[in-house]
Amino acid sequence: MVIKQDVRGRFDSEGEFYAFQHEAEDGFDTVEWAASRPYSNGQVGMWGGSYVGATQMLAAMAHPPHLVAIFPYVTASEYYEGWTYQHGALMQWFATSWSSGLAVDTLRRKAQDRVQERLRGWEKERSSPLSGYPLLDLPAPADLAPYFHDWLAHETSDDYWRRVKVSDHYPEMTVKALHGGGWHDVFLRGSIENYLGLKAKAATAEAREGQRLLLGPWAHAATSPEGRIGDVVFGKDAVLAMTTTLRSWMDYALKGVANEFAARPPVRVFVMGENAWRDETEFPPARARATRYYLQPGSGRADGMLVEKAPGSARAQSYDYDPDDPAPSGRSSRGPTCWCSRPRPWRATWRRPGGSAWSSSPPHQRWTPTSPPSSPTWTRPATRASSPMAWCAAGTATRRRPRHCSSRAGSTSTRSTCGRRATSSRPATASGSTSRAATSPASTATGTRASRSWGPPAG
Repeated sequence: MVIKQDVRGRFDSEGEFYAFQHEAEDGFDTVEWAASRPYSNGQVGMWGGSYVGATQMLAAMAHPPHLVAIFPYVTASEYYEGWTYQHGALMQWFATSWSSGLAVDTLRRKAQDRVQERLRGWEKERSSPLSGYPLLDLPAPADLAPYFHDWLAHETSDDYWRRVKVSDHYPEMTVKALHGGGWHDVFLRGSIENYLGLKAKAATAEAREGQRLLLGPWAHAATSPEGRIGDVVFGKDAVLAMTTTLRSWMDYALKGVANEFAARPPVRVFVMGENAWRDETEFPPARARATRYYLQPGSGRADGMLVEKAPGSARAQSYDYDPDDPAPSGRSSRGPTCWCSRPRPWRATWRRPGGSAWSSSPPHQRWTPTSPPSSPTWTRPATRASSPMAWCAAGTATRRRPRHCSSRAGSTSTRSTCGRRATSSRPATASGSTSRAATSPASTATGTRASRSWGPPAG
């Protein structure tokens, strides 16, 4: 039996919608109501992606007794970092576009209620409807999305956010969970953190042993039938058969069917480059090694090199950029382009002014990134209006000869976790590459163009 529900204040459900505020208690009530139906055996499962994944995690926080299994995919582990803010910077595009979309339904509901109320008044008073304009008497923006205004007011991870921080409640959860994530999805880190957190901290041994992780090459949106993500075709094997996967997971988790989820290791990842699935007993794999890269100024096809040995000393390096013509990175702290970070060619961006690029030497053997890279940066901007961004890219994401890793710093947005791309793979997996940029001793600005410098940090 399948039950579909609109959350409080959305579509056909009554009440007022406020993102993340009522999902835990309403989820508890819905699960227990479903378990009490005469056609129910008391075993309840939930599934859905993005915000609907959040409704599952928040319901699991309330640990309803009859919630046995969930299937949250492409969703987050908290709603401050990675959903509304990123490293303290508001993801403006994401926050405004998502809340604006939600507000459309709220506007329809509120406007309809006010029109009906006005019509009842006209009927009672026999007044002319032309004496007023109820359709123009619309709710104020703060009435349509009060949560958005509260997000702006709570710009740090305070009690407002901690109350719904899923990762703080892993020890209270008792559900089995299949966590689905995409290598190019905005919530990749959340999918991984939910798996690792529940695997280590869930309230019962059955729940801890019942965690599964499924990572494909997907972005946030649907994959084409041929397995195309952005500009790369990963093949039909990359396409997730959602209905089949959901049915198999629920058969295993709710009915105890000994299917592939019972037989396979708990982690299944799509290896970009090989374009094939690989089963792992843990994540990241124990054989994985984190690699730290440092920026070494130089010359040639890039502004410098990514090297594994920290330079003893290095001169400052700067670049000029035009705020009116920023380098098009396709990424921004204001939010992911098209809700995702799809693979795309970067060579044109590498060649144009407005940033600096560093490249590593070709690897001596095949390797596979198995977790998102991070790129902490230290910069001294020429003007307060500038806001740098760093991201990482790889030489290829298809079955070709591996080339090099590249890191680019540009002026399009504030500091950001770098993007995710992959190279060809080898059996012994390398993981977690990071690059480190450094502080500038000086910077200059002239006219409408500005300069940014990079150099070794003090101390």
